Amino acid sequence: MVAQKGIVKRELCFGKTNYFISKGVYLFNYQNFIRILNFMNIKKISLKIEQSKFRRKKITCSKDSSEYMRQFFDSDIEIYESVFILLLDQSNTTIGYSKISQGGIVGSVVDIKIICKYVIDSLAQNLIICHNHPSGNVQPSNTDKQITVKLNEALKLLDSKLLDHIILAKKSYYSFADNCLL
Repeated sequence: MVAQKGIVKRELCFGKTNYFISKGVYLFNYQNFIRILNFMNIKKISLKIEQSKFRRKKITCSKDSSEYMRQFFDSDIEIYESVFILLLDQSNTTIGYSKISQGGIVGSVVDIKIICKYVIDSLAQNLIICHNHPSGNVQPSNTDKQITVKLNEALKLLDSKLLDHIILAKKSYYSFADNCLL
């Protein structure tokens, strides 16, 4: 979306041409999309699939997962709390990841439904959730423990498994699995 002088416009990109639509298009569902294509007299749309630069890795222990997940936090690990998930196949090889939320200095929101959606969409068999504590204290809070229990129960309903919940700080980590909290 592009905002300009208080007018919200939607931008469609087809090849090298960008189309801006500001009148009558507020829901971007299939029917509206077809109307837009007909309106602009577009006869052909092509999609390009590119190879992802996502590095696949077999996760065998909490050290593997904490080192792998650390790449997603960059230098902001001490600034604000972020939550990521790592999606794994049946052999615990990474098949995807997603940033679930970014919060403030002391917390972040974790929506179990969103995580379950990613698990279903990717057909992930296993999952590792990871977040950071900007304070540097990697001990889990009561909220961290409650979220872990809730997520574990939700994933069981999907025949998927929560392998670990990792809490990262700049130079250390905490594993729920290593501390028998799963």
